[in-house]
Amino acid sequence: MLVEQIYDNLRNEGIVKNKEHFSEMYLECDKNTYYYLTHKKRDMSLGNMLKAYKNISLVRPQLTVSKRKKIDESLKLIQQKVNTSYNIKLQVSL
Repeated sequence: MLVEQIYDNLRNEGIVKNKEHFSEMYLECDKNTYYYLTHKKRDMSLGNMLKAYKNISLVRPQLTVSKRKKIDESLKLIQQKVNTSYNIKLQVSL
């Protein structure tokens, strides 16, 4: 699931502390949202994907070059999912 891939990328780079932090700061939802989505085997809604995309993009300039590459992977995953599922093209200059 996309939510797990993005969380793992951010967690491995030390950007998020835990799943609650990810849910609140990047998905802008309740702290248990990550647990709910994975328990129900559901992926993020379009709104959650766009919020995560926005929040990851805001953090990106503050990171080192090596961390940016991993973060860029998360942004590209979101772009692909939004494009294939909703036919919306997100553009960002990375």
